[in-house]
Amino acid sequence: MLHVVLERTVNIAAAGELYSRLQPLLEQSEDIQIDTSSVVSVDTAVLQLLVAFVTDARNRGLGVRWTQPSQSFCQTAALLDLESPLGLE
Repeated sequence: MLHVVLERTVNIAAAGELYSRLQPLLEQSEDIQIDTSSVVSVDTAVLQLLVAFVTDARNRGLGVRWTQPSQSFCQTAALLDLESPLGLE
C-alpha cells in the first residue's frame, strides 16, 4: 500500500505540490493510504483535488483509504458535502 501524509495546513498554495505527489501514485497497482491525522486546515481547492484523485483512483481499480482523518478535515469535507465523494463515510 502506498502512503501519503498531508501537512497541518493544506491550502491552494500547496495544491500544486500535492498534485505532483499524488499523480504518480495512479500509475502504480497498489492501493493508496492518505494520512490526514495532522490536518488542522484544508481549503476547498485541495478537497476538490482530492475528490478528483479519489475518483480517478477508483476508476483505475485502486482503493483509497484515509488514516485517522482529523476532525477539522472531516468537518470541512462535511460542510462542502464531500464526505461521500472522498469515501469518508
